Amino acid sequence: MSEEFNPYRVWLGIPLDEQPPNHYRLLGLALFEQDPVVIENAADRQMAHVRTFQSGPNAATSQQILNELSEARLCLLKTDTKESYDAQLQIQIDPEPVSDNPPPEDLSAYSAAPVAQPVAEHSAPIAEPVQQPVSQTPIPGTPPPPPTATVNSIPKPTIRTRSRRSAVSGRHQSNSGIGILLIFSLIFGVAALLIVLLFLMEKS
Repeated sequence: MSEEFNPYRVWLGIPLDEQPPNHYRLLGLALFEQDPVVIENAADRQMAHVRTFQSGPNAATSQQILNELSEARLCLLKTDTKESYDAQLQIQIDPEPVSDNPPPEDLSAYSAAPVAQPVAEHSAPIAEPVQQPVSQTPIPGTPPPPPTATVNSIPKPTIRTRSRRSAVSGRHQSNSGIGILLIFSLIFGVAALLIVLLFLMEKS
């Protein structure tokens, strides 16, 4: 295989950063492909393409690539060899699995730092209240409360009120008395007039 010619890149389209290729990349498969039919068809396709270069100036390089394709096909089509190869490939791809949980932060540096204590301010002394001496003079006795007169002991003035009916009846009685006086006055007037007429008739 010459240094100027790169069959992986020219024939199989594998970039330089993915060389040397693993079995899946060499056959043009997805990583950790599980379907054996897909694996076999991919191997046949790649090998048929590389065989077209056997009659040219790169015949030896073509045979070397065909051998690698055949080896990758046999490894991935056998269950036991595929499992072992997948385990090794997984380690190469991800040698140290990164944990989702970050490591706990070391708090010793924070706990070792001295904590400044607040300085108490000089406050003025607070004057205590002066207690007044208790007087020794005896407290005069409380006078008894004045007698309170009960409501029932006070005589209530009786107010005579006329009912509406009695007022109306009295008014009718006064009116009837006036009428009787008028009748008697009329009778006396007529009687006096008759007496005067009789007296005049006797004189004539």
